[in-house]
Amino acid sequence: MESLKPTIEEIASVANYLWQKGWAERNSGNISARVTGMLSSGFQISASPDVSLLQESFSRLAGDLFLVTGTGCRMRDVYQEPEDHILLIRITTEGDRYEILFPVSEKIPDLQPTSELISHLMIHQYLKEHKPARKVIVHTHPSELIALSHSPVYKEERVLNRLLWGMLPETLILVREGLGVVPYRTTGSIELARASIRALRDHDVLLWEKHGCLAVAPSATEAFDLIDILVKSADILFKCLHAGYTPEGLTDDQLDELRQRFNHT
Repeated sequence: MESLKPTIEEIASVANYLWQKGWAERNSGNISARVTGMLSSGFQISASPDVSLLQESFSRLAGDLFLVTGTGCRMRDVYQEPEDHILLIRITTEGDRYEILFPVSEKIPDLQPTSELISHLMIHQYLKEHKPARKVIVHTHPSELIALSHSPVYKEERVLNRLLWGMLPETLILVREGLGVVPYRTTGSIELARASIRALRDHDVLLWEKHGCLAVAPSATEAFDLIDILVKSADILFKCLHAGYTPEGLTDDQLDELRQRFNHT
């Protein structure tokens, strides 16, 4: 497991960021990372792992390894005790089952992967084929962006992105594809995962209406950063509104200048 230690530590650090930001109430949010090929050749499974049936078959993930946060785990606990709250799982060669390789926690002996595992695996399967550099998924509940999704005006993706880009130049520079808006679907459902995959064709960070955000990136830190930048823009908006005025925002000409300077199409 030593070869996975940097990735585990990074997931733990991001879990702490989510908690400190107030985006991870109780046991909300989850993180997963595809780590196939990262285990040292000397890694040995100490005992025959239990095998669990999946609701869907993931043939393109057969044999792949994932680090995933456990179901019911609080992000603050993931940070403080990652060895007890992050699991290493492997998809079987048939693609319709997974086995837990690590840990066998003395504190939580029956720990299972996040309840949104199917959604994560569906998205990872899409990413592996279409965006292979993006191996990490971070899902969390940033209040400012969720609040915007309660407005009929800002459910329209074009309007929402124009607003967020206009609050801060770095938002356009660093989140050039903008925020993908996914209409409300039941938490943890296959329908939500499928809607997310459609939105990921054009975006790396999504707003699940009235629920939260999901970001994909090469690392957990980069996924966190995408959400953090967008939240900054939303926070500026709300601060202006709270102060009693509607923010002017960057003009279309100013945004176009940014696109040209930073080679955005």
